[in-house]
Amino acid sequence: MNGELNQFDARRIIQTVGEAGQPPMWGTLYFTDGFEDTLRLLDEDYFSSYLKEGGATFKLLVGHYGGGKTHFLYLLRELAWERDFAVAYVSLTPEETPFHQLDRVYRAVAASVAFPPEGRDVNPGLMSLLKAAVARWRARTPDGPDDLLQMQVQDAVRDLENLNFQRALKAALSALLSGREEEAEEMVLWLSAQGHDRTRYRQLGISGGIDRSNAFSSLRSLTRFVRQAGFSGLTILFDEAERTPSLSGKQREYLLSNLRELIDETARGTLQSTFVAYAIPDYRFFDGKTGVYEAVKGRTASMFDFYNPSGVRINLDSNLSEEQLATHLRSVGSKLWRIYEIAYATRLDPLLADPALRLLARQVLKSRFADISFRRLFVQSAVRGLAEVHRRKGVDLDESWASGIVESFVSGGPA
Repeated sequence: MNGELNQFDARRIIQTVGEAGQPPMWGTLYFTDGFEDTLRLLDEDYFSSYLKEGGATFKLLVGHYGGGKTHFLYLLRELAWERDFAVAYVSLTPEETPFHQLDRVYRAVAASVAFPPEGRDVNPGLMSLLKAAVARWRARTPDGPDDLLQMQVQDAVRDLENLNFQRALKAALSALLSGREEEAEEMVLWLSAQGHDRTRYRQLGISGGIDRSNAFSSLRSLTRFVRQAGFSGLTILFDEAERTPSLSGKQREYLLSNLRELIDETARGTLQSTFVAYAIPDYRFFDGKTGVYEAVKGRTASMFDFYNPSGVRINLDSNLSEEQLATHLRSVGSKLWRIYEIAYATRLDPLLADPALRLLARQVLKSRFADISFRRLFVQSAVRGLAEVHRRKGVDLDESWASGIVESFVSGGPA
């Protein structure tokens, strides 16, 4: 899934990882260790086969904060793009994208959906997706008449459940084919649940906007369009960015009710060629005694593994020994070492870089019960350590050196 890494992309990886310990928007696979088997299984059983044939699935990712949830979701995005899926990555927060308000969740999906990029720059949003679809149609029939392209539009929007969605989508695509981009943008505002001018849309037979009452039918229509437009399907990645204790009991029940319905939509196949992943920090997220809690727990109890790829729950928290964790961190560090060398067009002395990473891995494991994730702590420390090996003459590599670097990230102060 990863080709040759160029200097700019390598620098972007080092910059992003070193600044905040966050995975980059692209290139996460280059320093991944431990998720390869899970990704391979998801690819073989879903992205390369079942989903392309019209199937759908829901997976629940469970991993503590800083434990690799976002990293894994970014890996899924790269895999999905490679298999020609459009992808929407949505960071769920109580303020911006509360899952108990499905219309706002749909709006976030529409705003973040992105087609497989030709380069490394991602242009999210429905307008970019529609333009990509039109460009593909033109490429297939470069000398074809306009009538043939209009037939492509008809095929792409046929049998959509939400008729208002269908009319707005058809108007947007027809406007793009005719070069009327402002008119297309006006339709995309409606399709993206960004508000609407009643008078203008009524002329096209479009009544009302996208709200809680029709958010699911709009999502079903979007997934069907993506497939009929020529993409393999749609991948939606939900990332619980914050804990949700601030939600009221009623809001939590709405959230879980929406999640239950989303799981059922994939099980029924009404979301065609769709992969949905929902990442949470802890399975206790579903602790509760009402019916909706039990319903969601029942639907997410089966474990995904090699012998049960139809299982729902993917556990990202590994139960490795300290020795295995040290090996894991050194593997990640070695990959960051190679990326660093590409980023700065240099060669680091292996007699310095290798022991530096070993010292840092050992020191990080001593701090793995601190508030910061030990994986995040290690990648930040590794980038800092590699920079010192690169730039600092006569650096003394010992326990004190490693402790100073690691502690600077734990405490937030200078090393």
